[in-house]
Amino acid sequence: MSNNLSAQMARYGVSESFHALIDGLRETPGLTDKKFRVEDVNKVAQYLVCRNYGKACLELSYLCWAVINYPSDKISHGPLLEFFWLNENISPKRFRQAFARPHQAIDSSIGISEDHLQLRLKDNKFAISPTRVGVLSVLLELIITNAPQQLALLQDTLAQAQDVSAIKAVSSELQKQIYQYLSVHLIQAQQQRRFRYITLWLDKHNHRQPYLNDRVVLEFWQQASVDHTSPGFKLYASALTDMIGVAQALQQAKHAQSLEHSSSIGFDLDAGEYSPDTIDQILFEQVSDQPDVSWLCQSPKFLTKAQWALLEPLYLHQGQIPLLSLSFVRLAVFGQWQSSLVQAKRKSSDLLRQKLNELPSQTYTEFYGQLVQHKKVMLEVVAAIIHIFYSHQDLRYLGLAIAQLPSAAADEIKRLMRQSLTRQTRLQGGSKNEVVFAQSKKIIEQSILFQQLMQSAVQAFKANNKTGFKLMPAVNELDEYQEGHDALCDCLKIIATLTKQLKKTWSNTTTSAEIYSVELDIFKHQFAEIYQDEADASQ
Repeated sequence: MSNNLSAQMARYGVSESFHALIDGLRETPGLTDKKFRVEDVNKVAQYLVCRNYGKACLELSYLCWAVINYPSDKISHGPLLEFFWLNENISPKRFRQAFARPHQAIDSSIGISEDHLQLRLKDNKFAISPTRVGVLSVLLELIITNAPQQLALLQDTLAQAQDVSAIKAVSSELQKQIYQYLSVHLIQAQQQRRFRYITLWLDKHNHRQPYLNDRVVLEFWQQASVDHTSPGFKLYASALTDMIGVAQALQQAKHAQSLEHSSSIGFDLDAGEYSPDTIDQILFEQVSDQPDVSWLCQSPKFLTKAQWALLEPLYLHQGQIPLLSLSFVRLAVFGQWQSSLVQAKRKSSDLLRQKLNELPSQTYTEFYGQLVQHKKVMLEVVAAIIHIFYSHQDLRYLGLAIAQLPSAAADEIKRLMRQSLTRQTRLQGGSKNEVVFAQSKKIIEQSILFQQLMQSAVQAFKANNKTGFKLMPAVNELDEYQEGHDALCDCLKIIATLTKQLKKTWSNTTTSAEIYSVELDIFKHQFAEIYQDEADASQ
């Protein structure tokens, strides 16, 4: 990451106090000029925002151990104070000079090689590059600025270190110190606490990877929503989203660290634990494969806002639909009901009590019917787009239309097109596009299914009064309609995946109505537990 991007990263989602601290580090005066390089300060800021400070804390702990245990006859203010502040041995050159003479003890050694400071404590070895000292010194300055008592604790603990466990304990303490600071100053730290809560809950209830399923999500929300120590899981939507987020983060951590035997939270890396910093960092760095397609309900208006509101969580988490089909139905049905409760709560206790006694606006069966209706409406928009391309004699209409036909009819049309073009391109003049379009019109006449599709495309365009479809768009706007078509097809596939999975869930022996009846009682009881006290406040 470039220095400029590092600086930009440091401005994301953090408090003004954090900004002031980072800016102050950049301007800290040194013995000759500014004490720290801007690049080193930006790198530490990046570590903090990305929750990627675990390794740096471990490096810093080893370095402090080396400073404290390296013999010197000129120390009068404590080795850490002398090294980092009074002498400022924080450039590669001064760092090398500070450790120029090798030190050998019974159980340890400290010596500078060509590339690294080589440390040994009993049978454990560790190496620190001189180029890292600038970053580590910035990190130490930040820690001591926020917790001055840490300087004496570092000195006392590391001076008595008998093995690496003491160094690792110091590293964990530094991480906790930073974690507490970030919990106040970074928005993402709130999310980190939520992930930590979920992971500890999973461990407590012995839910191991892969744990993500409809039953576990509901079970977690039922308990976390009424737990006063939880970092905020009253909303079923929050519980579902964060459960998915933790599952993704743990899966990535499992691959990254190859620790198949453990998925617990903690700071004991040797025991295979994942620190909360690592978990959040993994999720932060994970790049979503799904582009933002909320523009589908803008202009041209391919979807209404209500349609997109239903599709958005499915689109964002489409990879989880096979595992969590029922959870997404709950989100649509009971999540909407809970949203009305939250809004009522803001207005009055009487309105909240009234809403608690009402029922959701739809059942599971009605939601399924809504999905089917959405599919029908979206197919009509796709048909209207086909007509738009056909009206402009844009050959893209042909591929879009064939994709909507049954496979047998589509294969036959492709065969006829190949046969016709092989013959007609020798006999007719004009451009290739003109020849292909002319032949495609003839083939429409030969296929009843193709005729019906094109006729329905005309009707779909005439019936569509949304923005972008009231009038035939200009030819230079056709690429927008191609993008809209492609995104709509992705949404149609998502609906198909969900409806297929729900059919499996709602088998012949367990209907959607039966499942809805059971879960209605669950959610009514849970909402009463969450909101009843506030509803009774006015009585």
